[in-house]
Amino acid sequence: MRYWKMKAIVDNPKVGMVVVTYNQTASLQSLLASFKAQTWKNFLILVSHDGPATEEVKEAYKAIVGSDERFLFVETKERSNQFGHERRGAGFKTLIELGCDYVGTTNGDCWYTPNYFESMLHQMQKDDTKLAYCDMIHSHKMWQPLRVEMRRGKIDAGSWIGHRDVVSKAEWTDFGFFGDWSFIHKLHKICDGRHSKVAGYYYVHN
Repeated sequence: MRYWKMKAIVDNPKVGMVVVTYNQTASLQSLLASFKAQTWKNFLILVSHDGPATEEVKEAYKAIVGSDERFLFVETKERSNQFGHERRGAGFKTLIELGCDYVGTTNGDCWYTPNYFESMLHQMQKDDTKLAYCDMIHSHKMWQPLRVEMRRGKIDAGSWIGHRDVVSKAEWTDFGFFGDWSFIHKLHKICDGRHSKVAGYYYVHN
């Protein structure tokens, strides 16, 4: 049962997410199910597999997605094994070309509360910003709450969403462990330091 009212969001923006994954089945299914449960229905999920996907992975994906056209699956010919970072920038471009107004990224073993898209969009429209992030539950902290901040080690690839005008101006060039922070820091600079902090732990990092 839903105990909160649908927040007023104008112009029906489309949200796109790049999911980078490798050889994940049950965890990927959990993530995809959390997207299908979103209260905001206008979205497009691009699942990008790092290297050729096994039939087990493909079947796990199909079992959750079915014929839902809001989900796309792509795989590379070879595995890069760089935290999936090399797939994110290309994924953003694809989603923007397919009409997404806002984009974000995540990993195939993470999870979102059903109000994630709705809350992020609402806060950005309320604040008139083009970048938003939320707090999270973090596995590196033994699944304890983490107050997200705009600094290295305090924000994650999966805890933000940005407007296409901002994301299209940044290039993902750091494929190392802190590559997500390097990219988010670029977005923050492009936004002249303006962003929205969404109150709530809507993201689980695994």
